[in-house]
Amino acid sequence: MKLFADSANIAELESVLTRGLVRGVTTNPTTLKAETAGDPVSHLRKIVGLLEKDGREFPLSVQVMARTPDEMSRHARVISDALGYKSLIVKIPCEWDSLRVIHDLTANGAQVNATACMTVAQGLLAAQAGARYVSFFAGKMSDAGMDPRRVIADTAPLIQEHGTEIIVGSLRRAYDVTDFASAGAHVVTVPPRFFGLLAEHPKTAEAVDLFAECFLPLS
Repeated sequence: MKLFADSANIAELESVLTRGLVRGVTTNPTTLKAETAGDPVSHLRKIVGLLEKDGREFPLSVQVMARTPDEMSRHARVISDALGYKSLIVKIPCEWDSLRVIHDLTANGAQVNATACMTVAQGLLAAQAGARYVSFFAGKMSDAGMDPRRVIADTAPLIQEHGTEIIVGSLRRAYDVTDFASAGAHVVTVPPRFFGLLAEHPKTAEAVDLFAECFLPLS
């Protein structure tokens, strides 16, 4: 099981990467827009620079900003050519028309993250079409009255033979990370603000303070 960082903010990504906490990064048009001044490619190149540091080359998911299949395919090629990053994962929304795009891209050697999945059926179809990852949006699933844990648990065995991995994103609480990991997610993509919450506990601080009071100087 792996953790990814769900962010396009350079400082946030540096913070988690330097601690060795993540094995990949997911972005979306919303997070990119918040960090760029109308030039997402330049910003993505900065993220690639972070991911290539020390030979890591962790996967980077970037979503196409198009709605028609032809435009999705064209935009995927533009992103790939502009970044030249071998660990690029192209995010394609999981819909009927876009399944052809997923299939065509993977047939031509691209790695695809079928994003915005909500149901077991969507995950299965995306895996059949060749997606490397299927991304479930847990927060939106909960908003719709669905149980993300059940969907994750039901999807995992169905896509195993395809070599497809489940990414769970759209987290609402820090403890969602361990909940969805235990449900069978291969990857949980985490907003960086949650990492600090996951690393801390009042009883840990209490124990450290007690040890500090008993500290004996080393000779």
